[in-house]
Amino acid sequence: MRHMLFAAFLLAPAPLVAEGARLDLVCQTKTICSHDGRCAERTAPRLFSLEPQDIDADGLGAYTVSHDAGVETEAQGLTRLGPFLWLNDDGLRMTLTLTTEHTAVLVRQVPNDQRPSAEIDILECEVTF
Repeated sequence: MRHMLFAAFLLAPAPLVAEGARLDLVCQTKTICSHDGRCAERTAPRLFSLEPQDIDADGLGAYTVSHDAGVETEAQGLTRLGPFLWLNDDGLRMTLTLTTEHTAVLVRQVPNDQRPSAEIDILECEVTF
């Protein structure tokens, strides 16, 4: 049933997924990997809310994102399911992509031109539209 709802969302007409069609994710971090490939199992809750502000029929455009009950910030989305890109309060570049109807990947990238580094979180999520 969940697969059918996810597929229906992807095929839904633009008015259904336009402004006001919020995407909420209640996730558990399963694994965190560093930029050099070292990974560790980790269990930590993560919450995301993405609300379209000005998007086209495919979901490309401006969103408002809040994560972990934090402050809302502006984000850009390439489709209705991501990737979504924004800067957090600490200046980290954040990229969130839904990979299936119950998994997502979050990349936290340090904006350092001299020595780039990132952490990748593998998430298991309950997704609601």
